[in-house]
Amino acid sequence: MYTLYIDESGDEGPPGNSIHSQWFTTGGIIVNDDGRRRFEQAHDRIITEHFTDKGIALSDKFKLHYSELREGNEPYSRLGNGRLRVADDVFAAIKNIDCSLISASINKASRLKKYADPFGVRAYTLLACRQRFQRFLEERDDAGRIVYERFTTAQRRKIMSEMRQLQDSVTRYFSPNLSKVKSRIGSGDPLAERTLQFADFFVYAPHIMLVTGREKRRRFEEIKHKYYNFGGAWWERGFMVID
Repeated sequence: MYTLYIDESGDEGPPGNSIHSQWFTTGGIIVNDDGRRRFEQAHDRIITEHFTDKGIALSDKFKLHYSELREGNEPYSRLGNGRLRVADDVFAAIKNIDCSLISASINKASRLKKYADPFGVRAYTLLACRQRFQRFLEERDDAGRIVYERFTTAQRRKIMSEMRQLQDSVTRYFSPNLSKVKSRIGSGDPLAERTLQFADFFVYAPHIMLVTGREKRRRFEEIKHKYYNFGGAWWERGFMVID
């Protein structure tokens, strides 16, 4: 059994004047049970080395979160420049642990010019990730599940409805066969499903690369070899860009 731990970067609303609002990315980390345990061990090492051993007390609700680290919020501010080493260790874990990566990014501004009533970007990118996860599972003749951070019932109802409508119009790209993937997308608590905290860091890498016109791509270059079928055809590669 494999699990795809999903997170997103960007907002799904209409694109504004800022280039940061023009892209939306959904992506995740695929692991088996052994890989999940290794991410949990890596998480515990990072917390111990960067916080506990330095006498920095953390709340019971603390989770590794990339945007808070980049902005230097508490408790990362107490690490000074050392907070960047937290990110180094998170990406090192993604790079070294046996896992596969999938992401789908969409240029909202570009799609809005082409379609008067554009589809939901979260539904479209999630559908793309599910389809690629299906291909991954078919190759291994195994089953899988998807865990999305704090995926509410209302979100599930809306997005699953949109995905069902989308499948009829994009079948030439996304096979409707999702037999290997459990149909229900699970909601995950990042404190219990600690691999979700690594997914939060990972999905930022392809997102910021596209937002900056591929200028900020250091993190992406570090981990792009972990993508599923990176060099495959557009409709089946693990790194998907809809421009």
